[in-house]
This record gives sequence, structure tokens and C-alpha cells, in this order.
Amino acid sequence: MAYTPFKNRAAISGSETVESILDQFLNGEVRFDAAMLTGAGGMGKSRAAQELMIRAAEAGWTIGLTRGGLAAAAEGAGLPAGPLLVVVDYPEDSPTEVGRWMEALMRSAGGSGQRVRVLLLSRRRGSLVSAMVRELTLDAEDVRPLGQKGTGDLSALASSARHQFRRLGLDVAAVDAGRPVSAGDTTLLALASVLVGGTAAKDVFAKLLARERRFWRRHLVRTQSQEAVSDEVLDRAVAGLSLGGNDGPAAAAVRLAQVGVPSECREAVVDGFPGLYGPGFAALHPDPVADHLIRSTLTPNDLLVAALASEGRQAIEVLSSIARTVTATDPGDFAQDLRWCLVDFAQQFGGWLNAEFTRLVGEDGGRPTALGLGLAAARLVDALPWGDHPALDSSVGSVLAREISALNSLESAVGTEASNLAIPQQHLAVSIDRQQQRVARAQAEQNPAYQPNLAAALNNLAITLAATGDRAGALPPAQEAVTLYRAQAEQNPAYQPDLAMALNNLAITLAATGDRAGALPPAQEAVTLYRAQAEQNPAYQPDLAMALNNLAIRLAETGDRAGALPPAQEAVTLWRAQAEQNPAYQPDLAVALNNLANRLAETGDRAGALPPAQEAVTLWRAQAEQNPAYQPDLAVALNNLANRLAETGDRAGALPPAQEAVTLYRAQAEQNPAYQPDLAMALNNLAITLAETGDRAGALPPAQEAVTLYERLAAEEPVYADVLAQAKETLRGLQDAPE
Repeated sequence: MAYTPFKNRAAISGSETVESILDQFLNGEVRFDAAMLTGAGGMGKSRAAQELMIRAAEAGWTIGLTRGGLAAAAEGAGLPAGPLLVVVDYPEDSPTEVGRWMEALMRSAGGSGQRVRVLLLSRRRGSLVSAMVRELTLDAEDVRPLGQKGTGDLSALASSARHQFRRLGLDVAAVDAGRPVSAGDTTLLALASVLVGGTAAKDVFAKLLARERRFWRRHLVRTQSQEAVSDEVLDRAVAGLSLGGNDGPAAAAVRLAQVGVPSECREAVVDGFPGLYGPGFAALHPDPVADHLIRSTLTPNDLLVAALASEGRQAIEVLSSIARTVTATDPGDFAQDLRWCLVDFAQQFGGWLNAEFTRLVGEDGGRPTALGLGLAAARLVDALPWGDHPALDSSVGSVLAREISALNSLESAVGTEASNLAIPQQHLAVSIDRQQQRVARAQAEQNPAYQPNLAAALNNLAITLAATGDRAGALPPAQEAVTLYRAQAEQNPAYQPDLAMALNNLAITLAATGDRAGALPPAQEAVTLYRAQAEQNPAYQPDLAMALNNLAIRLAETGDRAGALPPAQEAVTLWRAQAEQNPAYQPDLAVALNNLANRLAETGDRAGALPPAQEAVTLWRAQAEQNPAYQPDLAVALNNLANRLAETGDRAGALPPAQEAVTLYRAQAEQNPAYQPDLAMALNNLAITLAETGDRAGALPPAQEAVTLYERLAAEEPVYADVLAQAKETLRGLQDAPE
């Protein structure tokens, strides 16, 4: 059963409809007219022609319908009395014969004075018309294009499909009117809603592909090679090209070689494929048919070879196609097989991604492409069934360990385990951590001894989610990590440092979501645990310093500014001692100095706050000169220094660091939207600083931009409502101030 719903009012071009275009063609004044209606498979070209034939018959026309391969049989036949309309479907079957027959019809019409119309239905025009008129007196202009038939209103199309199936007594309630992307897609969705089980769905795909193969043979295989080219070769050719990323004949030829298409077949495929399914080398559609063909024809190794040989936007298309194919309905064993292939090639896959990230980021305008590649890779990693082994028995432990090892290798090769994530890798880092957590959970469910591993995976996932801006999403894994580590620490004190680490992270995460009061208890408990560890083992002093710095911030956020000063001072003391022994701790000292400057200023010691703020900028600038990943930290310190200078009365001196902070944050926000809150804060601070120096006119643009950014942020996350109100107050004050 197959039914393609037909929307006769669908537009061809502009505001004209299929019906009006065809009626104009039929009722024109010329004696002989030949035209071609094109459109992708399943768009309803044949149905539109049938509707025309009905209208023509009612108006007294003699009508005929033939396939291209049968047109020669009509050559030499006389014309009937009255006007004649002939519809030729699949003229590409025998283009030369169709052209010769049309030439004879044109001569007959000229001699008889009768009106003759020939309507050709095809998926493409181009080379077909050239083949028809070759060696004939016909010109390409004698077969005028009517346009390409589209789908019209897809929602109406889906409704029509549901209505027609219900008339047949079939329930299609599951069809989503918002999902279809083409007429063929609509039909497939309707069919899928009434077919039972995967086997029936495969039968539908098999019938659709059998029809497409006949079409491929006409366009992708030389006439003399028909018998030598198997269906398998055709399938591999179309499946390979349907992975996308073919920006021209050369790239398409390389792809065909990658998927095993024989060299003697490639030239014909490269010549014939453009335009079959859209501009250039557009993929087979609708997507469900392409997904089925790729899954049933190409191996996971074929897919990874194609991916690793691609670059930039081409790579994005290939990875996106693979991910879509994996997540398609009823992928069978394909997803499992692709996962194992990625497990085997995790190091190579990660190394390729890292090389592409590095290359793209180094190119002018390459950062958006690098970010898109990271997103596409993340979708693929998330699509695979990590940790899903329902049929395995006692061997599941070693299988899961193999997956964890592969994910660790991928993480290491891509570089997503670093504390300062490069922007393109951030989404991929979340995906890898999410799947590590998924596999670790499967391990813990099979063996409780793996619960510490699950806790560690959850803590890492929370940190990565927060680093990419998903603060709300980071909270559940942070809370679960604390719960698991607490249970372990109660049984074994050796896990207390891990519990302290998870508590510190939970405090940061709670504060980031706006729950400042809720963040204080875990921050205090983390300090208690780490202090006990540091008293027994000085190696824990850096952890204690980190927890003290976090506690100082949490206390200040709850209004206890005096209580925040002692832990901030102790953190600086501990970090300075560490940095004197090991320069690798200088960034930590810079963080603590910046925090101490804020705490001193909040207690009223503005003069005392200036030296640590200046030292923090000095340290961060040195770090940023060696590693651009520290530029956001330098921006924080500059913004803080501007505030401290302004508070001591040096308003003119506050302006340069405030301006530099905005410049740095703007560069970060352009690459990663997660820095937009920081940019908004720096803009608001710059506006205040400019106003304090007397430049109220210059203060208005940054104040307005800060409000605009905060409005956008507050619409998505209510936690920004307070800072939005403050930014609006700054802007109002500037607007209301006298000139």
C-alpha cells in the first residue's frame, strides 16, 4: 500500500499554483506545445497530471498517458479528431525515442491545424532535454519548463494524509503534523503509523528503494554497462553520496572510492547524480529512506573512513548524517556495531577531531565551523548506545570497562579533559562525560564496588555542564555525586577527600543557580573535611586553600562580609606558600588574591583591597600571555581592579582596565555565548566608570548593551532578574541625568 497525498493548490513558483500553470499550458493559443513538470519523487507530479487530464477530457480533449519507453510505439500514428493531450511519465527511460516521437507530433500538428499538448513528467530537466533533442530539429527551448512542483503547506499535507488513511479505516493518530519535511516524508510517517513491527517497515523501505534503483539505473549507469553494474554497487554509490559533504565532482569521486564503488562506475555516477535530489550532490531523500539505505548498505568502518577523510563543513555534514542514521527508527544492530567501531578507533577519531579543531580555530572565520564540528561530534557520541548490553551475562563487566577505556581515550585525544576547555570542544566534552556517567552507572548496577567510579563520573559531568553554561543541568549530577561519596565515606574514611571535592563542587553549582543560602552548608563541610586531611597530610593544603576560597565567596554572597574575610586571607596565605615552591600554583594564587580584594572592599577597607587586586592582574596577565585560555581570568581581574580603583577615588585610572575587560569579554562571548553574562557585567561596570569620569554620553551605549544582554539572559534564566534590574537602574540614571 502506498499513497502520496496531493495538494493541487501547492505553489510551483511565486503565487501561481500547479493547477493554474497546467491550465495555462493546456489552453494556450499555439498549436503545438511541449512542457516539462519536474519535482522530487513523491511530490505528486503524476497526480497533478491526472487531474489535468480529467479537466481536459471534460473540455473535449482526447487524452493519452504513456511511459517514455513506450513512446516509440506511438510514432507514426495519426492524430485523432480534436485537440490532443498526451502525458509522458518517465521520459528519461528512452529520451531519444521520446524526442523523435515529439518531433513527429509537432509536424503533424502543423499540417492539420489541431492543438497538441505534450506534458513530460520527470524529476530533473537538464541533461534529459539535451538527450531528447540531440540530432533532431527540436531545440531545448521547444520543451519549456513549467517549474518544479513543491509540497505546499506541509501541515495541510499531513492532515490530508491522515484523512485519507482514516477513510480506509486505518488509524494514523500518531502522525505528527509538524514533523514532515517533504511529501514523501509525510507518506512514510503515515505508513509507519499503521504498519506493525519492524519487518513491515523494512518492506516499505525495500519497495521504495526498488523504485529508486530503477531511477538510478537510468541516470547513473552507462547504457552499455547496465548488466555489469549490480544493485549493490548502485546502493553503495547513493548511500555514500547521501552522507553529504560532497561539494563537487572531485569530492564525490573520492567518496565513491571510499565506500567501494568500482573505478569504472564512478564517472557515470559523478556525472549523473547532480540534481537527482536537489541542487548539486544533494542526498537521497526523504531522510528515513536515506537512513535505511546507509544502515543496510555501508559498514560502520565505511562511515568512520568517510568521516576521518573529511574536513570542516564537509565533516559536519558527514557526522550529522551518521548521527541521524543511528537515531532513526529501528536501527537494529547498526548502532551497536558503530559503537564498537568507535571503541576500536577512539584514539584516531579523537586525534582527527583535535586536528580539525586546531586547524579551524587558526583560520580566519573558522571558529563557527569548529563549533559546528564539536556539536556534530557531540550528537554522534550521544546517539550511540553506551552501556546498553541487555543480552550479556558475566562478561558485561569487561565489556563496560572496554567502553570506559575508549571514552577516556577519546577524551584525551580530543583534549576535553583539560580544566580550561577550548570552546569547540565544550559540547563534545559534555557528551563524553555524559556517556562515561552512563557506562559507570551500568557498572555500578552490575557491581556496587563501582559506585565510587559512578560518583566521580557524575562530579565530572556536573563540572563540565556548569563550564558550558548549563548550571541547572549541572545540579542533579552534583547532588548525586555527594550522596554516593557520603555513603562510601561512612564505610571507609579514605573517601572523605572525594566527598569534600564533591561538596565543594555542589556548593559552587548551587550558588550558580541562585541558591546562595543552600550553597553555604556544603562549602563549610568541605573546608572541615579538607582541614582534617591537611592536618594529617600537607599534600591536601592546596585542596584546603581551594575550599577556603570557595567558602569566603559563599559567605559574602549570603551577606556575611566580615565572616568571609578570614577564609579569604587564609586561602591567600596557603596559595602563596604553594606558588613559591611551584609556579604552577600562580593561577590559584591569582584567584585567591582577586577574591581577597573583593572581600576587603566589602568590609570597607578600600585602600587595603587595591594591592591584591593589582597583584592578581599582574599574575593573570603573565599567564594569559603564555596561554590565551587565561584571558577570561584576566578580564575578571581587570574588571575587579577597575572597581577597586574607582572606590579609592582614582576614577580616571579605573577607565583603562574597565575598557580592556570589555574588549576581552566581547572576544570570548563572540566565540562562546556562555560568556555573555560576563560581558554584560563588564559593560555595566564600564558605563558606571565612564559616567563617573563625566562622560555620560559615552556611558549610554555600554549601559544599553548591558540591559539588552541581561534581558535576553533573564528571559531564559530567572537568576539574572536582579542584575537586570540593576543594569536598568544604571541606564535610567544616565538617561535622566541633565546634560
